Amino acid sequence: MKVMDCFSTQTQVLQADGSGMQQTVTTGMSVGCQIYALSGRGPRSALRILRHGLTLGEAGASELPGQPNALFTIKPFGASYAPVAEGEVESDRYIVVSFVDQTLTLLVTSDNIHEVTDSGFAKEQPTLFAMRMQDKSAIQVMPTGIRHVAAGRRTTEWRAPPGRQVTMAASNGSQVVIALSGGEIQLFELDADTNGHLSEVAKRDIGCEVAALTVQPLSSGRTRSQFMA
Repeated sequence: MKVMDCFSTQTQVLQADGSGMQQTVTTGMSVGCQIYALSGRGPRSALRILRHGLTLGEAGASELPGQPNALFTIKPFGASYAPVAEGEVESDRYIVVSFVDQTLTLLVTSDNIHEVTDSGFAKEQPTLFAMRMQDKSAIQVMPTGIRHVAAGRRTTEWRAPPGRQVTMAASNGSQVVIALSGGEIQLFELDADTNGHLSEVAKRDIGCEVAALTVQPLSSGRTRSQFMA
């Protein structure tokens, strides 16, 4: 037996099976060389399917007005959200491209990629972070604050305190954490009692500039995580 390739993983592989080489998977994949692996424990456990020979095809192309410094992909949100049929996979529909002083929002269709101006996202500022939330709304984090786009393109904004800017952000779909210049961290949560409004719930001054930020992913059935780093 000869080692042909090696794949690294951050979680312990508990069991693996290569019998999928001659099987058709019920998820819609065609017959091919496949490896099934069970990894992780508890809420972080997962069934991973490795398949050799997946090909990529270009779905569309769009010229950009300059050199982007950040890129985010988002599933349909707000007024554009519609439940997918059973068995179908929901795809990302929006590409948010951030430049030094502006943001470009692109819509991906079946045969094209084009700019949209009615996404609810601000165009005249760079985007530090963008994501669809658990309630199918979306957030756009900018140096000046947070823009929350809900159903019907209804938008609300939280603005950073005078003289300070947002430097980075992270979210798990229900909670949003941001870092302000000067070393302050602020936490926001979707509030079910206020019809999905994004409310500030906590803040802390750590006394130094933040270099990296993340928040614990949500466990199944939960709307709040206890840890961030």
